[in-house]
Amino acid sequence: MGKTRVPEIVKRVATALVAAPVFLFLMWMGGWYFVLTLMLLTAVIQLEIMNMLDMEGMIIQKTMALFLGVPVLLMAIIPETAWLFILVLLLAVFLIETFSFSNSGWNRLMAVTVAGIMVPAFFSGLLMLRNYGDNATGFIITFTLLLMVWANDIFAFFGGKSMGKHPLAPRISPSKTIEGFIWGVVGSFIAL
Repeated sequence: MGKTRVPEIVKRVATALVAAPVFLFLMWMGGWYFVLTLMLLTAVIQLEIMNMLDMEGMIIQKTMALFLGVPVLLMAIIPETAWLFILVLLLAVFLIETFSFSNSGWNRLMAVTVAGIMVPAFFSGLLMLRNYGDNATGFIITFTLLLMVWANDIFAFFGGKSMGKHPLAPRISPSKTIEGFIWGVVGSFIAL
């Protein structure tokens, strides 16, 4: 007998049904529970981005990018120390790549900077929202943002699948449609 294939949407929904409550609980707990959760998510996503860069033939100093991500994320709670640490790390990366005897030093410098800063900066913003005002206010604001993002994804997916006829950006993402985009915006407003 052949294997039955589970549709991608079923896998995504099953994962979300398990991961979302755990993430929301840790976000509700706040403090270091949420900080450590974001550190773990940051590292996982950074590694995924660096693997994609590897597949494109870009050599990247993964350890340096991961170390760079920690203070970028922590800028939300210890800004003075984090900035100093980030500057020292960026200087180290710059010196290493500048004095390496490689023609791709500039590309490697940009890759480690993007991988080390982009994702952690997003999660640092999420951490700043969670720490805004008192405990309840920070949780409500962060929860609202996540609901808007999740609703956007859900409405865009189903709106695009059922009504999508006009491509949004065919060269970048051929399956995205203008109708899906509009439904995503509607979903965000409903969640808000």
